[in-house]
Amino acid sequence: MLYKHKAGEGDRTDFLLDRWFLLASLMLPFWRFAVSSFYPGMLTVAFVWILDQLLLTGYAVLAALFAFRQVRKHRAGVPLNVPKLMLLAAVVPLQWVALRYAATASDGIVRAGIILGLFHSFQYHRLMWFHNHNRYTGGKQNTARA
Repeated sequence: MLYKHKAGEGDRTDFLLDRWFLLASLMLPFWRFAVSSFYPGMLTVAFVWILDQLLLTGYAVLAALFAFRQVRKHRAGVPLNVPKLMLLAAVVPLQWVALRYAATASDGIVRAGIILGLFHSFQYHRLMWFHNHNRYTGGKQNTARA
């Protein structure tokens, strides 16, 4: 939301699409990790397998809609929110890879937690730097990078 506010994005469609894409990108890998790790036989149950496939299909449609929306905005000459897109480009694959790895190793969840925690720590430190830079230097230097 900080990136959206800073870029002046106020479109309700973008807000809803960003929200659902990010939530699905964070929760679907966790769902798949939990089902495959804690209930390994559950994916062989027809209902769970069908639910998993429906969720994956829905996510693929949502990801395609998100990408299509960004392409349409770019073609229409609307400036893209590059910091938001860079954040999503880092967060989404990281979540999928870390939790997929966690499902394959006995201590994978600990290692995935470390990797995901490091990413959030870097993001937090960047936000604190930006805040302190603006507060204590008066924001006199170029702060558009944050």
